Amino acid sequence: MRKINWNLILKLVCFYIILFILFKFGIYYITDNYMNNDITNKTYGIGDVITTTKYTKEEIKDTNYLEYKNFKVKNYVEDFEIEDSDYNYKYYVNSNMEKNTALMIGIFPTRIDEINNYDDDSIYVELNHFPIYISKTSRNKFLEKHDIKNDVDLIKYIRTREKHKYNIFTPTTKIKEEYFYNFIEYNLPNLDKIYYIEGDREGYIFVDDDMKQISLIDKDKLYVLRVYNLDYFTDEVIEDIIRSTVIE
Repeated sequence: MRKINWNLILKLVCFYIILFILFKFGIYYITDNYMNNDITNKTYGIGDVITTTKYTKEEIKDTNYLEYKNFKVKNYVEDFEIEDSDYNYKYYVNSNMEKNTALMIGIFPTRIDEINNYDDDSIYVELNHFPIYISKTSRNKFLEKHDIKNDVDLIKYIRTREKHKYNIFTPTTKIKEEYFYNFIEYNLPNLDKIYYIEGDREGYIFVDDDMKQISLIDKDKLYVLRVYNLDYFTDEVIEDIIRSTVIE
């Protein structure tokens, strides 16, 4: 009868234990040192809600529109010049005003779509790098766990979630989930001020100094308006633009 080589078995067991510890330490070290301090200590206000009602077809029948692909926006930039536009957006600028005054109109994937279907040019490709690899199945599980169905759900969760410290003994799945949401939070625009759009349109507005970014969600696309100079693009103007937008 063949003798069991306990010495070899012990060496193999020790090898796999060391390999596991190194792998776990690698995950912990990278996640703990990448953005952790910037994210863990940051807190946010809840954010206000803006309820919108779209204008009727009769109310907008004579409206002068800017058109970008299937996105129509009420034209408040008739005297502006088009600059630096590409396939993703159009950029209108008026350099004659006292402040930098501009409007960007564009169409982009939603955050949820980017998280699930990123390509090599997306920031989310970082989630696909060893040893932090987070599969599409895992990403979907993390989202489903918190009932996140769209970008508004995602942003609300990011702002209200309880952030956890972790160590080398924390289960790998828990570390990856925390890293996943930290990574998303780190790559979102300025979240200090935010408004949620509800009603006939759904989306959100980020506010940063003299700029507002209005993002309207329709299926798997974000219809984005970024405006500079809030003395020109007042709250009333922005509300009028949102209510009159057409997505075909």
